[in-house]
Amino acid sequence: RSTLVAPVNPGTIWVTNENSNNVMKLRASDGAVLETFTVGMLPLQVAVHGANIWVTNGHSNSVSKLLRSSGARDSR
Repeated sequence: RSTLVAPVNPGTIWVTNENSNNVMKLRASDGAVLETFTVGMLPLQVAVHGANIWVTNGHSNSVSKLLRSSGARDSR
């Protein structure tokens, strides 16, 4: 099961992959995978706020914070 998020940056969409413990950044025009980022166990939902992407992780009882510009984990 995956969760789809409406375009965050023009032309991109973020999708969670529950069984793979990652999120993918897709090109909106054709669905091509641009990048994949590891997050916690069983990522369920994605939220966008300002410069960050927030991912809830069901099995690890945590929230991953990714930088919207690059997808890199932000541990601050």
